[in-house]
Amino acid sequence: MVGPLGKPSGDREVRTCVVIGGGVGTAIAYPTAKALKAAGNHVIAIIGGRNRQLVILEDEVRAFADEVIITTDDAAMAKKDS
Repeated sequence: MVGPLGKPSGDREVRTCVVIGGGVGTAIAYPTAKALKAAGNHVIAIIGGRNRQLVILEDEVRAFADEVIITTDDAAMAKKDS
């Protein structure tokens, strides 16, 4: 999946959304996820990195996401609900 592709995707209510970002892609997905939450959606965020220490924006995402799932390339993944 890819997006957004020229059309805003974070300004409407669609009920449940899953937003995925890995590495610096987390920074790109962050404003979309935040806007989807502000529009009244249930937001599940899946963020990751090469290892646990390289996961970025975790605290910021946890501040608004209903559920946060952390994944890592080295399989040291952990799920922690907000």
